[in-house]
Amino acid sequence: MDRIWIGVALLLPFIIGLVKLARAGSRLSEMEAFADEFGTKLGSYIKNRGEDRESYVWLVHRSNKMQGQLGSDGVFVMYRPPGANVQYRNYQIVVNVLPELRRTFEDKLVSGGSLPRDYAAMLQDMMVRHLGTLSDRRELLARSIKNPFIWLREGVRTIIALPVSILGWLGVVSEDTVGRITGGKIFRVVSGIASFVGFVGAVMGIVLGWNEFAPLVVVWWRKFF
Repeated sequence: MDRIWIGVALLLPFIIGLVKLARAGSRLSEMEAFADEFGTKLGSYIKNRGEDRESYVWLVHRSNKMQGQLGSDGVFVMYRPPGANVQYRNYQIVVNVLPELRRTFEDKLVSGGSLPRDYAAMLQDMMVRHLGTLSDRRELLARSIKNPFIWLREGVRTIIALPVSILGWLGVVSEDTVGRITGGKIFRVVSGIASFVGFVGAVMGIVLGWNEFAPLVVVWWRKFF
């Protein structure tokens, strides 16, 4: 019976990790679909040189969501607008350049020049770069799903992070704080050690049985600590 419970305890993190990876794949599919749709609408607006008002309204309506999804792909660390004497830090491309593109399409003095093409290329390059990022994530996720040890690692991380996650759900700490804690180097190291120790301990517990394994744990603890 002890071996059965140890086996269940060993299997649980694997299952949790696999479910976590599957959910990450589902979220990634949603992000890819949204990025494709945004890129299609953007392409239509550019192709029609600002005459496709329906696409523009849709793009503005979804610009905050797209900006948030892009992360670093959608931000210039430093940016100086054409003809301006001011330089911006952490310049958000979608929410700032999209209105500028509309303005240049509508301004007869600049609509025939290079400025609309420059803004259009900036936005389209950004989307291509982001789709490349998502593709890289897809490849990494595909490899992770084939690796049971990554299931274990992700399952253990989820279990260890549960107290902090609960505080986030209750609003005691912010989601950003939860993300910083669970994404930090110290947390990754601790969860990695816990995964290794837990896996080895569970396997030995199954092989030896709890009655034989528990005294060994006491001996090792006294020896090393």
